[in-house]
Formats: sequence, C-alpha cells, structure tokens
Amino acid sequence: MRGCWTISSVLVVLVAVFLPRIYKIHDSIFGWFAVQTMVQYNSPGVLDAIEKLALKENSTLLELCIGPGYGVQEALRYKGVKVIGVDVSPDMVKMASEAVQGAIDEGRASVVLGDARNLTFLGDEQVDKVFHMNCCYFWDNVEDTLKEILRVMKPGGVMLSGVKFEQLQQWDAHPAFFK
Repeated sequence: MRGCWTISSVLVVLVAVFLPRIYKIHDSIFGWFAVQTMVQYNSPGVLDAIEKLALKENSTLLELCIGPGYGVQEALRYKGVKVIGVDVSPDMVKMASEAVQGAIDEGRASVVLGDARNLTFLGDEQVDKVFHMNCCYFWDNVEDTLKEILRVMKPGGVMLSGVKFEQLQQWDAHPAFFK
C-alpha cells in the first residue's frame, strides 16, 4: 500500500506542477484533470485542517498555495472570517478568484498572485492564522519563507502546515521548519 501512495504522490506533483505550465488550466482536458486531481488529493486534509484552525468571527486567515481555491471557499463558510489566498500560478489565482468572487466583492476575501516568501502586500502582524496544504516542499528557501510568514502573523497567531507524512519523510526538510 505504501508504494501506491508514493506513486500517487509523484503523479499528483507531476500533474499539479508540470501540466498547468504546459496547458492552460481553462483550455484543456489536461488542465481540468490537474485541477480535479489536486482537489481530490488535498480536499480531505484541507477540510480537516480548516476545522482544526477553529476560525472565529473577525479573524483573518492567510492560505498559501491555494490552487483552485478549495480551501479559501471552505474557510469562507465560517461567519465573519476574512480569507487572503496566495498562489504563484496566474491560472490558479484566476480560478480561485472566480470561485469566491462574491466574497471578494463583499470584502471578505482577496486572492493574490504572489509567493509565500514575499508577502509585501501585507503589513506586519496582519493575520491571525496561516494555512497551507502540501506547499512547503516547493519553497526555495524555507527559513526565509517562515520568517516572512511570522512577520505577517499577529502575536499568538497559529500556522497549520498540511503535509502528507510520506512526502515529508522523502523531503530533505530544512531544520527551520521544525523549530
């Protein structure tokens, strides 16, 4: 069974990372398949993580690597929560923005094209909670990225990193990630 998870993990990474760069997400069956695979692969963990964050009214959640916006949509189900989503892919930002356009119009959500290591559109101590799902493996500089996340978090803020344990074991994790 472990071999199946490893193969599926590799396939998800290949589909999620490489196909969207080759094919436009909105314009092909390959892009559609990539998005569906990401949502199916990540949705159980996203739901669990958002529940564990215990989002409260008047709090702000920053989600990194939002993909098509499934996590942003789920977090917006919590009354009075503001959600900021960030992704490096213009296609994913477009899809997520379309999915939560009503919340954007109401001022409850924003979706930004950007990198987790460079959150300059946010001031210091702006967010209560930070969340990402299967994202840290792609951070070029883990320590700088974590410093930037800590900069935008309010004192006492919480970050929840959703990872697949099998992938984490295979990843040469930077010690800063576990401080």
